[in-house]
Amino acid sequence: MSPAPSLPSFIQHNLHPVRSPLDPSIHCALCSSPYTSTHQPIFADIPGCRHAFGRSCLLARLSEADNSCPTCKRTWFLAAADYAQQAILRARVIVARDFKAMLHDLDWVGALLSAWRERAERRMDGEIRTEYEDIVQDYAGLEKSMRRVAELFSLRQRNPLPEVGGVREALNDLDLTFHELDDWIGEVAEKMEGPLKGQLEDIRSDFCWVWQGFDGLAGRVIAGLYGERWS
Repeated sequence: MSPAPSLPSFIQHNLHPVRSPLDPSIHCALCSSPYTSTHQPIFADIPGCRHAFGRSCLLARLSEADNSCPTCKRTWFLAAADYAQQAILRARVIVARDFKAMLHDLDWVGALLSAWRERAERRMDGEIRTEYEDIVQDYAGLEKSMRRVAELFSLRQRNPLPEVGGVREALNDLDLTFHELDDWIGEVAEKMEGPLKGQLEDIRSDFCWVWQGFDGLAGRVIAGLYGERWS
């Protein structure tokens, strides 16, 4: 059992009344007064520390800046700054996992586009072929940019958390690329006929699903790591 995550959590879950009969020879280590019915002892339920103190004395002493046992100095709960840092680390782990899943989804849609390209090769005229090659090139750029943004939140190299302004700009650029690719895939689909048209429209739907997932991921990045809204 590690220290409590915060002062409120410590007070709610780790402080317990002493159940044994009061011994008038035992005094509170904070005020040196004996325990009485109006000066009840409570103890901290933390591994390696079960020291008792008068309830009113201890609650008056506890603060974010004083988070350790007065007797043994063992840490009872995380200070606010430490708790905030741990929360950010947990959020970065989640964000890194979500980016990995997003890249997997992009790879999947990219594979669908490549397979469609092979089937449609003979049905493409020069204009459509040029437009499709632009899609392929920009799609590769989208994946590359996504990997670069994901690396900003990687903990492998203990990178500091990037500034929110730069992150917003990078996410907006990705969102714009998603939008442009969606339009271009739709334009190529409009110029195709028969099953190939329907197949590309289905791939576009899959791409839009990934895009929607990205929008949710961007919101979690901005809210979870910076406490701001993504819009």
